[in-house]
Amino acid sequence: MDPIFTAPSSLCPSQSDTITITNAASFTDFLWSTGETTSSITINGPGTYSVTVTATGGCTATGSVVVNSGNPSTSLTGNATPLTSCISPNGAIDLTVTPAGTYTFLWSNGATTEDLSGITAGTYTVTVTEESGCTNTASFTVADNTQPPNLTATPTASTCGLNNGAIDLSVTPAGAYTFIWSNGATTEDLSGIAAGTYSVTVTATGNGCTATTTVTVTNNNPTINITGNVSR
Repeated sequence: MDPIFTAPSSLCPSQSDTITITNAASFTDFLWSTGETTSSITINGPGTYSVTVTATGGCTATGSVVVNSGNPSTSLTGNATPLTSCISPNGAIDLTVTPAGTYTFLWSNGATTEDLSGITAGTYTVTVTEESGCTNTASFTVADNTQPPNLTATPTASTCGLNNGAIDLSVTPAGAYTFIWSNGATTEDLSGIAAGTYSVTVTATGNGCTATTTVTVTNNNPTINITGNVSR
């Protein structure tokens, strides 16, 4: 005669339950794969559990029970706030776990809080562990919405080697910016400059994003035509 069991069909890693041999009266001895020798054992997680039973007269039989891994009971949703600052990360993820309960959190960046803040753009994965030991995983993407300045420069050539060249710089989108030119100027445009190559770094005051461009001012030597009459 083989042993007959009652057992849970599944368990999460930290859950406990019991496996019982319902026809235990037919046997005199029990030896489980866990080392226990009773007709009923307490288990603490999924796995395969086997038992060898001995009946009166010394006949033996073996049976086993497979307890599957349990499924999480939680639902994970989240709202990702995009990165908008080039100075310090300001992306965020607001995670919601339902139903309410006691959970532990482990994010792919090492954080153990429920929510993330002050993060850079990218994809973040969180593993939420229930008290039962069952886990649920979800991933969220923080978009990069930083907007560096868009620069357009129009040079005006100098003439005859004079310091009369210029650069007209346009910056979009409209906003407050600071300017650092390679000649030390801090204005948006340059005027009264000699021929040469000039670079400028523009920084948006609001988000700290920067852009750089290089402009060449050429020298123009116009042709001078001289005409005259010779008198005798």
